[in-house]
Amino acid sequence: MPAVRNQHWTTWIKWLPIELRLSIYDFIDIETRMQMLTPLITDTMPYLYRSKETKLLLHKYEQLIYMQFFKKNDNTTVYSTKSYFKTLLPPTTYLKNNEVQTQSHPVLKLLKQELYFSAYAKRIIMSSYDYNFIHRHYHNSVIEKIQGSFNLLSTLVSYNHEFDYQIKRILIRFLHHLTKISNKVKEEEHEQRMLVYERKIRRYYRKNIILYR
Repeated sequence: MPAVRNQHWTTWIKWLPIELRLSIYDFIDIETRMQMLTPLITDTMPYLYRSKETKLLLHKYEQLIYMQFFKKNDNTTVYSTKSYFKTLLPPTTYLKNNEVQTQSHPVLKLLKQELYFSAYAKRIIMSSYDYNFIHRHYHNSVIEKIQGSFNLLSTLVSYNHEFDYQIKRILIRFLHHLTKISNKVKEEEHEQRMLVYERKIRRYYRKNIILYR
């Protein structure tokens, strides 16, 4: 018992409902929050692999991760960085052969490349009218992109305090939505286990009790 009492108060947060946990995290600095949420990310990912919500996961990723940084240009398939993040991480301007050259910030270039999800895979997923027609490979590719975004954004340091704060804030919000999906899988799997257990009980009852009455 003394060993339990000596544990840091933050170890108790994991036993609270997810909504209450996330509310508590709002009062803790962003770096500490990310450290505390690492076990939650680890717990969530296996359930996302077992989820059947491929389209929903892709939609959440596009809207809550990629489209937070980039916007689609009108009538094109080209994405450009949102002005807010370009202000935080401005482009580099220099002269080359008496001509002004402009290059976007290397961190933004990295995000645009690493966070982009294959347009081909996206079309296949979104054109499938039923989960059973979505190949498991494409479902896994969505989860791998989600996992990759956490690995990248949670460790990325641009040395712009506001930018580093915002990318972690985006991750925490995204995780909140993912836990809703993983909780649904947990509930479905629990119900399935209970059905199996009830069938076993009924078979045992018929075999070992009713026959001997």
